[in-house]
Amino acid sequence: MHNPLNRMNSVRLEPSLKLAYVIGVMFGDGSVSFRKSGRSYKYRIRLKVVDREFAEEFKRCLEALGLKPSLRLERDRSRCDRWCVEANSNMSF
Repeated sequence: MHNPLNRMNSVRLEPSLKLAYVIGVMFGDGSVSFRKSGRSYKYRIRLKVVDREFAEEFKRCLEALGLKPSLRLERDRSRCDRWCVEANSNMSF
């Protein structure tokens, strides 16, 4: 039998300080979104902040949960520059 989850990294949702930190950030400054692509869904977790250390800590916590987040600086003429941390998954958070 073929297991369709073999190709996906599983998200570790056991209770931990890292998971609690991610949940707290999501209730504060973060966002979660999803889009449907055919019969599957793609989930995205994102944080945009001015403070680099905050963004780096959020990235480390996402990595501890098994995700592969990216960290980049967004430059915008109409606003101050912001750090963006973003991770995608085909599994729900």
